[in-house]
Amino acid sequence: MAMSEDDIAKAGTLLAGAWSQAALLEGLPSYLHPGDFTEAAAIQTAMAAVIGDPVVGWKVAGAPGPMIGRVFASHCYHDGPTLPARQTRHRPALECEIGFQVTRDLPVREAPYEREEVMDAAILTFTIEIVGTRFANGMHIPDTEHQRLAIIADNSAGAGLVAGPQVANWHRISLLD
Repeated sequence: MAMSEDDIAKAGTLLAGAWSQAALLEGLPSYLHPGDFTEAAAIQTAMAAVIGDPVVGWKVAGAPGPMIGRVFASHCYHDGPTLPARQTRHRPALECEIGFQVTRDLPVREAPYEREEVMDAAILTFTIEIVGTRFANGMHIPDTEHQRLAIIADNSAGAGLVAGPQVANWHRISLLD
């Protein structure tokens, strides 16, 4: 059974409250648990609306299936930051990542963008993701689809991002080696 807009808003408000208070939830109540990716993303959007912090970027994970999350302005750090001791109740995990800063708009158009067009609009940046969940079990890598959907609703366990140095001439570097 599909979630109502009211239930999506309730789930988003619950997660936003845990975010703002660095509190932990045992999980989402079963009636507020997303049933599919669309509902999980809608809960995350509702959570972001309640938090009210501008979104300055996105995190994307490809396994085990698409997982997206927002990077909020107040949790994006630059230039040798001192990080707050408590982003979440859990000891946050740090993950080294490769990020891209898009330097210009790529507006919607009929023809897909060519790889080179996208590459020319991006700068490679080394980043550190601050991983932290609002769930007491601390899980940010799901074992099941049920867990994956809860994690997506919870901003894909995103707690913040440290944007590091940009890489000049990155187009000539193989990112697969």
